[in-house]
Amino acid sequence: MKTTLSKLSNASLKLWATLVVGLYSLQAFAASSGSSSSFDPTEDLSGGLKASTVIENTSNLSRQGAGLLFDLVGIAGFVICALCLAGLYRASKDEQSREKPVGLLIGLVIGVLMSAVGAVSWAIRNELLGS
Repeated sequence: MKTTLSKLSNASLKLWATLVVGLYSLQAFAASSGSSSSFDPTEDLSGGLKASTVIENTSNLSRQGAGLLFDLVGIAGFVICALCLAGLYRASKDEQSREKPVGLLIGLVIGVLMSAVGAVSWAIRNELLGS
């Protein structure tokens, strides 16, 4: 046992101790929070919601999630463009550069296309839908 523990580094011992203490703490918290109450599957937990309200809320949430995804893709495209432009600048200033500009140019095109997705979706949302 001592040889096994001596082979482990201090970081792995700390991680192991943290996990053990965390699991025991979680078990103690679950026991003290009263989570062992019985579950009644026939109980109405909806609060009087109708299916149409749930579907409408889900539709609104998915619409907002898609908008957020398009915005994040656009921001990532601008970041990729900036990184590729900086790499192209570095490659043009250094004759002994090991960077090939082909990969940077492909990255620049991909970044521009990703930025265009965000810009086009923003324009469609604001102009056609008026929101």
